[in-house]
Amino acid sequence: MLNKRKKLFVEKYLACGDEFQSALDAGYKNKNYGKKLLNDKSVQDYIITYTANAKVATADEVLEFLTSIMRGEEWEIKVTAKKETGEKLLYGEPPTLSQRQKAAELLAKRYQLFNEIKEENTNQTFCVNIKVIWLAISFLFWYNDFSLKMEVA
Repeated sequence: MLNKRKKLFVEKYLACGDEFQSALDAGYKNKNYGKKLLNDKSVQDYIITYTANAKVATADEVLEFLTSIMRGEEWEIKVTAKKETGEKLLYGEPPTLSQRQKAAELLAKRYQLFNEIKEENTNQTFCVNIKVIWLAISFLFWYNDFSLKMEVA
């Protein structure tokens, strides 16, 4: 039998597929503990039982669904009625651009595409700051050296 924290880890892991984030979300301080939990036999058995009994979409199903929306493959079924007869008609509408964009954003978050851009900008900023500091230090050494030569002469 699993404790509450391990059960929460399994639920989070099945929702997102990321063992590191799932471990943190379940309250574990070490994100690498998720890998250890996935190797635990009782956790593996609970995952099998949970997915077999639950009517919860797996992480792969969610990703496939979001991808199909992003590509415009998943259509929404709507119902309308004829004014004269009241007869109901079914018709489909493709996802709107904003719905497709939202699906793309969720997929990008899942694959941490936004985090990579942020880290790259941070590294570039860091490099620029180091260059500015280096130039300032070089100027100070040059200026001090120049000042000393002026005093000696």
